[in-house]
Amino acid sequence: MLGGDAVDNVFAEIKNDIRSIIMPMLNMEIPLAVMETIEALWPDNRRPQIHAKKKTANGYTFTIALPAGVSFKDFYSKQDYFKDAAGGNKIQVDINQSGKMVILEINTDMLGDCFTYDANYPLKGVLPIPIGYSKRGLEIIDLASLPHMLIGGTTGGGKSNAIHVVVNSLFNLPAAPMVVLIDLKMSEYSYLEHKVVLVTDNDTACQALERLVAEMRKRQLLLKQAGFVNIAKYNARCKAKLQYIVLIIDELAELKDKDAQADLETLLRLCRSVGICILAATQRPSSKIFTSKSFGDAKANFAGRLCYQVISNIDSRIILDSSQGANLPCIPGRAIWRNGRELIEIQTPYLDPEEVQQIDKFQTTML
Repeated sequence: MLGGDAVDNVFAEIKNDIRSIIMPMLNMEIPLAVMETIEALWPDNRRPQIHAKKKTANGYTFTIALPAGVSFKDFYSKQDYFKDAAGGNKIQVDINQSGKMVILEINTDMLGDCFTYDANYPLKGVLPIPIGYSKRGLEIIDLASLPHMLIGGTTGGGKSNAIHVVVNSLFNLPAAPMVVLIDLKMSEYSYLEHKVVLVTDNDTACQALERLVAEMRKRQLLLKQAGFVNIAKYNARCKAKLQYIVLIIDELAELKDKDAQADLETLLRLCRSVGICILAATQRPSSKIFTSKSFGDAKANFAGRLCYQVISNIDSRIILDSSQGANLPCIPGRAIWRNGRELIEIQTPYLDPEEVQQIDKFQTTML
């Protein structure tokens, strides 16, 4: 005759067998994965409890209570375990705190692998740019409010395409900014030569950055004399508007001149109020590229971070201050977008430069 512990073990095995068979039959693989992950990671006396689960259009939302001794930080650190158990790279996991509860959202990958760039997006803000498609829809940011953005990731991930999207989006605005594009690799921006200030050699890049610093000083003095704290207030009250300037650098690692690096750091720290925005793309913005001790502080001024696939957690942390970029699926254009503390997975739109050139030629013929 079986003892009490043996009976409990038998019933536990039967319960687990039924759960592992019935739940998949009911298309409840994700709730099963969450339950099994919680059971594997925490012992019985310190185990988080699922209070409620809700089926959503793309997955599930779980409301979970944490027992004494288990912090939100501890639960959040297990994000990758939930992602792997629920399906790996095709799964998006978000963990947030709501009072004493944890909200765990698990969504299947509904982003797709290709979105064609559409210029007919809502124009909200001064320099609105479509960043990409998340589970919420098209994400649009105002570059003027960031005002600096860092793009990172391995070759072929989508960095150059993101620059094509940004530049052509800026040209579609009613009040387009001046764009200075530093392309020391001389890669694929020749079609923009008559639309932007295109810089393709180091000497000219140094001069361009020096002139931008001088322009920043000039604007700072103008705002001070006019009694305004920033370009937005100045343009709202004065007839002679100041044009926004967007500096784009594709590949930041090629900017090796120390004076140019110093000018860039100065701009990152001080140009926010005068309408100069900076977008820099690089594989890995490490200290080996920028030798100045102050660049770490200057890098913090990139409020917007767009990280495509990277090869390691370290590279992801350098770009995002998070390891999420290392867990992205191998899909061109897939990225993690960070604005402030929010990190979301997005699919950036694809824009073929050859199609843009054909449109430009057609428009030129019609004029």
